[in-house]
Amino acid sequence: MPGICGAVGIKNEGLLKRMASLMEHRGEIIEVSANNGATVAVIRRTHEPGLHNRGATSIALDHDIYAMGSRLVEDDSQIYPHLETVASIKEAVKALRGSFALAIVNAGSRQAKLTLARDIYGARSMYYLQTRQALFFASEMKCFLALEEFKPEINPEALYHYLSCGFISDKRTLLKHVYKVLPGELVEFEDGEVRRCKYWHPMPCQQTPLDIDHWIQSTWDNLKDAATTQLPGKEGKIGVALSGGLDSSLIAATLKHVSRDSKIINFSLDYGDGDSAELDMAMKISGYLDMDCRIVKLHAEKIVADLERLQWLYDEPLIKFTFIPTYYLMNAASEEVKTLFTGDGGDELFIGYRNDYWQDPLIISFFSKLGAIRKPALKAGKCLATPLANWTGSKTLSLATEFFTREHASHPEWQYRIASRVFHPYFPEEDLPRLLNNSSSQGITDTTVEAINTSKAHSNIEKISYVMVSGELPNDLLRLDKSAAATGLKIRSPLLDPHMTNFALSIPISLRHRHGTTKHLLRQLIKNYDLLPPEVAAGKQKAGLTAPIHQWLTESPSRDYFDALLKSNTSIPNLNMSYVHKFYPPKTYTQTLKAWALIGVLLWLKTLTAKSGRHFHDTD
Repeated sequence: MPGICGAVGIKNEGLLKRMASLMEHRGEIIEVSANNGATVAVIRRTHEPGLHNRGATSIALDHDIYAMGSRLVEDDSQIYPHLETVASIKEAVKALRGSFALAIVNAGSRQAKLTLARDIYGARSMYYLQTRQALFFASEMKCFLALEEFKPEINPEALYHYLSCGFISDKRTLLKHVYKVLPGELVEFEDGEVRRCKYWHPMPCQQTPLDIDHWIQSTWDNLKDAATTQLPGKEGKIGVALSGGLDSSLIAATLKHVSRDSKIINFSLDYGDGDSAELDMAMKISGYLDMDCRIVKLHAEKIVADLERLQWLYDEPLIKFTFIPTYYLMNAASEEVKTLFTGDGGDELFIGYRNDYWQDPLIISFFSKLGAIRKPALKAGKCLATPLANWTGSKTLSLATEFFTREHASHPEWQYRIASRVFHPYFPEEDLPRLLNNSSSQGITDTTVEAINTSKAHSNIEKISYVMVSGELPNDLLRLDKSAAATGLKIRSPLLDPHMTNFALSIPISLRHRHGTTKHLLRQLIKNYDLLPPEVAAGKQKAGLTAPIHQWLTESPSRDYFDALLKSNTSIPNLNMSYVHKFYPPKTYTQTLKAWALIGVLLWLKTLTAKSGRHFHDTD
């Protein structure tokens, strides 16, 4: 997919070419346009759209837009008149269906005006950096390393969020002074000022009838409509990333119903970790739907050899380890198909994941009511649970031990318990001063609680879903964006179509999560229409696209690489190695998450330094 970069305030085609060249994995053609103190560049493959110049206006698009409102987009040339002629750019962008990041430069006035925008889920990335001379923007943060005046520094506040949450949901990035355009946001730059405007928010459900048959029928109709709208024209084959779980299986079944002219091929992963349950289910579903299934095998040796290249492609810290299997699956799929469908969005919109994501287990509710004896009781429980978790390797014990030692484990307000347990899976904020020596934790949990309380939803579950849709999901979708950019595949996710999203959020929450059953409505839909084998709808929630990171962190050859990475660390000078050795090499599930979060940041720092030749400056 094309890479975009540019600057408003300077005219320097050579600099823009250097910025674009840092995204060489996106293509081999670089186009540059300069006009009235503004310069825009695009790097792309031969068949992808380039810069659009009309008079004083330049438009650069990194996109897979398949419709504008109810009108299908058959050619990229239809999009540019839409963006130029609709009276309000906000209304023009709201009508776009698909994933996109765009830059519009109007150089016709005294000073050029810049507009940046991302789709509602931020499935395509866009960053910006303001200097005394100009405002620079780019599809990838690494492009700013081409600027001699830019001195890369770690943003310490953002670092705490990355180490606790795996990402940061506001405009900050791990690079100081570099910001991102948020999902569903417009950013305008004119006369030296940056203005930001959200054009889309997930809306809570209105009170509606609870006729489940009505909602099942409507969900099926909307899903088929979204899938039909996303079908690529004139492609003899299309692919599905089939994990064996409910969401991707439902998308495969939907495509079977709506696609009559294309052969459908499922692509599934073999992690090589000895657990074939998900792969077996994927193959069974492929047989049930009479589809071909391609098995993509992961090899630890190959991953270690590719790791720094994969980090360079990902651009953000590789804490989101699911990018690794996603990239290999999409790279294999790109050899056979041009478009790959996924089931992304089902967990966040239809209430999936484990039940303890959405409500407190009884034992947690019990501890929250114990008053002054809570902390002594939790401390006593830790003495028993910790060695047992280390000895057995039990994921449940590991999660329980980790959570019950957190400050917010028995907080009287449920939002704090959920924020710590669900949205901060790596390091609890109270551990960060120990990890980073004398650092403050910056009130990370308070920030998440504020986001939960912002929603005007009617129920606690719906409030959590709101934060997942607007925060967690956009972070997860980066793995698709970066993989698509590197492989040239188009990625289509029917559940994330804006019309489907708005419809899903209108469904009563009690039908999406019913009597402790996650994805209740989707399970009933599958049963009613006999779309998949019965065990798919009846089965437990699948773990999701994952990776055997515990194996990578504890077994050679990957263990040897990570050992060396930790020993050679010079980028985080305050890192407390004696504390690191308490969780590395990891023995339990939660220690594995901590180890990978830290390694993700260190790998990012090492890769950016090695690939660009730029060294990070110490942050006070």
